[in-house]
Amino acid sequence: NEMKNILFKPGKTFIKNNKTIINKKIIFGDKSEICFKNNSILFIKDSELTIKGSFNNPIIFKGCEGETGSLVIDNSNINLGFFHGKNLNFPEIKLRSLYGGINILNSNLIGESISILNSNSEDAINFVNSNVKLNTINIENAMSDAIDSDNSFLDIKQIFCKNIGNDCLDLSFSEGKVNSLEAISVKDKVLSLGEKSTLKINNLSALKSEMGIVNKDQSNLFLDKYSFQNVKIPISSYIKKNEFNSPKLTINFLENELDHDFLKFISKDSL
Repeated sequence: NEMKNILFKPGKTFIKNNKTIINKKIIFGDKSEICFKNNSILFIKDSELTIKGSFNNPIIFKGCEGETGSLVIDNSNINLGFFHGKNLNFPEIKLRSLYGGINILNSNLIGESISILNSNSEDAINFVNSNVKLNTINIENAMSDAIDSDNSFLDIKQIFCKNIGNDCLDLSFSEGKVNSLEAISVKDKVLSLGEKSTLKINNLSALKSEMGIVNKDQSNLFLDKYSFQNVKIPISSYIKKNEFNSPKLTINFLENELDHDFLKFISKDSL
């Protein structure tokens, strides 16, 4: 069966009830805006998506007029220009737990930029079993976690987090490379690596945050340059779940002095 096309045209499209689209070629055209009401869910599966948008005119997915909603994309290929999400919440689906305002599952995502404001969900964006290659992810004013990756591969040039209620970047059973990660005002961990994750970062900058790096449970972090300011715990490394072995952390260059207290947060078996 040849896929049928669905085009979202310029202007607002209201999603007032849960909407499911399966096996379609979907184009979110320039200047299109998806407006969620009634905590509705847009669920897209087995499809080819093109989300257009430019730097000045991103494609907008938002909860409208004080409302909220969520986006779930499963088993699809996504070609992305500039995406802007606002006021989104996690989806309430029977017999299924998803935690992101935006959920990318079993999919391939390639493109330019994702920007998310005022996330009301446990994760602003959640990648599960997916391959992700992006230039930028910006998350501001998230109630809980900003970016959560499970069993995924991430290749992201720049990540920026500001005013995050929990973690900025949280990886489990994932692999990735990030050129620069900058975080300001993160209330828990700027970077959390767990469950055998591997990550390579060129530049990590943490400001006014609770914890900088937390590397645990057989994870492996290669960090070229690390700078931090007003961070209570710059580095922590340990085994949390006893089915895993020691974590490993390599930092080439530290811009700041570490006082001796930092060793309190490094377990003896960490490398």
